[in-house]
Amino acid sequence: MKSFVSVALLPLAVQAVRIVQSNDDGWAESYIRTFNDALNNAGYDVVLSAPAENKSGSSSRDENPKDRKTPCQYDSCPANSGPAGSDPKRPDLNWVNSFPVTAMKYGIDTFGPSLWDGAAPELAVAGPNVGSNIWLQVPFSGTVGAACYAAHEVGIPAIAFSGASGGNTAFNTNPIPERSLVYAELATTFVKKIVDSGKPYLPKDVYLNVNFPKVEGKCTDASKFQWVLTRINSGLLSERDTEWCGEDRLPTETEIALKSGCYASISVGDAADKTIADAARQKIVLEKIKDMLVPTWEPLEQPRLFAPPPYHDQGPVRQSSQFRRIMAPIDRCLASMARLSLLQTPRPAIPSIPKFLAPAAAQQVRQASVVRIRKTAKKKKPLPKDFKRHNLNKREFPQYSLCEAMRILRAVEVGKPPASIKYELHINLKTARNGPVIKNSVRLPHPVQSDWQIAVVCPEGSEIAREATAAGAVAVGQETLFEAIRQEKINFDRLICHEASEAALNKAGLGKILGPKGLMPSKRMRTIVPDVVKSMRDSAGAADYRERQGVIRLAIGQLGYSPDQLKNNIKVLLAKIKAECTEISEEVHKEVHEVILSTTHGPGISLNGNLKDADEKITPEALTSIM
Repeated sequence: MKSFVSVALLPLAVQAVRIVQSNDDGWAESYIRTFNDALNNAGYDVVLSAPAENKSGSSSRDENPKDRKTPCQYDSCPANSGPAGSDPKRPDLNWVNSFPVTAMKYGIDTFGPSLWDGAAPELAVAGPNVGSNIWLQVPFSGTVGAACYAAHEVGIPAIAFSGASGGNTAFNTNPIPERSLVYAELATTFVKKIVDSGKPYLPKDVYLNVNFPKVEGKCTDASKFQWVLTRINSGLLSERDTEWCGEDRLPTETEIALKSGCYASISVGDAADKTIADAARQKIVLEKIKDMLVPTWEPLEQPRLFAPPPYHDQGPVRQSSQFRRIMAPIDRCLASMARLSLLQTPRPAIPSIPKFLAPAAAQQVRQASVVRIRKTAKKKKPLPKDFKRHNLNKREFPQYSLCEAMRILRAVEVGKPPASIKYELHINLKTARNGPVIKNSVRLPHPVQSDWQIAVVCPEGSEIAREATAAGAVAVGQETLFEAIRQEKINFDRLICHEASEAALNKAGLGKILGPKGLMPSKRMRTIVPDVVKSMRDSAGAADYRERQGVIRLAIGQLGYSPDQLKNNIKVLLAKIKAECTEISEEVHKEVHEVILSTTHGPGISLNGNLKDADEKITPEALTSIM
């Protein structure tokens, strides 16, 4: 079997195409992680955003994520980890405690732009799914639902991959299952084919449904697989397909799945309703992948659902029996329903469907009509204009004073390394979904981290370099600093670039190294500046914050801070945010709805605005210093 070497040797001239990845089997499933590794090895810039646990069969359900109370799938995240999170060592691997569509949405709107300097993904992939997604399975698949959301709601080209070999396996299983490696190599090969075909990668409102057979027997080498263009549903009453190999009716995914051989099916789907796309859009995709497809296919020979009557060579019965024998079973049912004669010119037999789908097929036949039915566009339910916020007074929601909240959180953190624990503030805003967001930095009276190590990109040997060194920079320069970053010989908490060295920084190509860590300088983040020394002084006590999904999160203090120190930091931050809400009130209404305090491992506790309630016996002095 081929290893990842063949994938890694794919040409690196993909110019770091931005890909968002999801599935419905969970972020820690072996299939999605192996595929993620293959895409990264091929040179793509991938951000994974998938459900925290197995959400198979959730279709297109979308729901705001809720705080986790138990560990994630395969213990891949601890209990009480909040509504979403990332791998501690890899910010490009993210989980969302909700459904696949919600996870895909977070990847597109939040996780991806945060690592791509605000840029949007160029391609969305879902899977590979554990198990196939063909015909009647398609509308219920969360993997397909995530791909359709990206294509239909956001307009991002999307591909849903599924593998017939089942069996859920953890991401850290050693050795990696053979089926995971084969599916990852096949999916990466197909992604490369689509990307190499040029933009637009797919027609508007189109997703591709790709199904791989089981990895067994002779189908254990990715090079042995052949690609077949198919359709999702049977197409009894639909229009003809695009012409391919002299035919205008493509085989179905089910037919190819039942065919013996290493055949991977590719169906061009309509992202609006998850059925087959029209011939015009099929043709566009066909032109992109034509040279990788198997040019011909042979019909399956499977037992029919309705056995023809015995053949009797007796006079007039002979002709009728002949026609009944060669007509497809569903054709005969339709002919009977329309009161058509079975003695008409016979049509060529089409392969029948598998027995386990017989009841659904019979139901489809009973509901069929000989009159062409036009599809009517479904009215989409509009999204609420504002983020949902509960009425805290009406619900009698429990809120605590600052001292009581600190007491609870410190009790939760007992036994954990104090140096790694910080107080975090979550500010929920009443605001519209679409509109300007709050993004700025604030100098706190008691900085959370005052020992930042700052590196400076500036012309080597210049006056700027000497001033930066005198101000405490751990490293200064251009090419020497770039090489140290590439070889990971230097550690720093912030990288500041002088505007005179911006061109050299862009030419160095460090985005893929610094971007995932949030260290790539940019004017938007105020890290490409004309005055390096002033920026260093501001950074020493400054904290950056940004509104995401109507919430602002910021580390507000160390575990050893006193209640007064924490109160002063909170007051300064809230004053800054309220002032910004007032500034943009002409464009969209914003106001602070709720302030929640938490710690690195602790729960979120809603604050009532008091330092200490009258009936509380604990004193602020008892909450001072590290435990």
